[in-house]
Amino acid sequence: MRDTVGNKKETNIMALLVGNKCSKFFNNFYLDNESALKEQYKKGEVRNMDAVGLGGTEIYKLYASKMQKVTVVLFGVRNTVYTYAESLQGQSWLIGPEKKKIHNYVCQKATTTYLGRKYIAWFTPEIPVSEGPWKFYGLPGLILDVSDERKEYHFMCIGIEKMKNKKPIVEYNAKYEKTDRESINKVIKKLHTHFSQMLTGQGYVGEINGNDINNREQLTFIYNPIELE
Repeated sequence: MRDTVGNKKETNIMALLVGNKCSKFFNNFYLDNESALKEQYKKGEVRNMDAVGLGGTEIYKLYASKMQKVTVVLFGVRNTVYTYAESLQGQSWLIGPEKKKIHNYVCQKATTTYLGRKYIAWFTPEIPVSEGPWKFYGLPGLILDVSDERKEYHFMCIGIEKMKNKKPIVEYNAKYEKTDRESINKVIKKLHTHFSQMLTGQGYVGEINGNDINNREQLTFIYNPIELE
């Protein structure tokens, strides 16, 4: 989420775990605090998460199954955790001849158009898994860098680590509200375009960044989702 005055860029540190049957893309905070997270679930608590940018998103890809799917979990939306599933299809990639090195891995360029945005990706065949950040999938090598052509969303690899002790990739099944992609995107759009109404409707008073929450003209946020379609 960006404010209309400074138009700040938000940065989230995310983690991508890749296994034999599935993968998980999520906020790195929970990779470092896994034990505390497990205790929350034992108590029946639903965790909260920084919902700025994609920091409040988890993506699970299940590819070793007859029912290959992507499960998306969204936190921090109207104090509710939503989840939806869709088929795992990957993007329609066009692989080009250009190459460059990222973290000493030889990477090759690929392009695609996905959900209203044109993307440029760099993948390495030296790590032969068809994985990438967010919903990106389907190239003959791990995606180490991908951005849309307008540079509004940019995923870049900051490090690769092979885990010494193998652990299962866990999908926590809490009491999430099931929905679909179209419905949740409508909710997110409404939160951006009617933010002051949402806060006052929940009884909030005061200011955010010096702006009165009752002033609809002052308290607005740019609606620029990663999914334009």
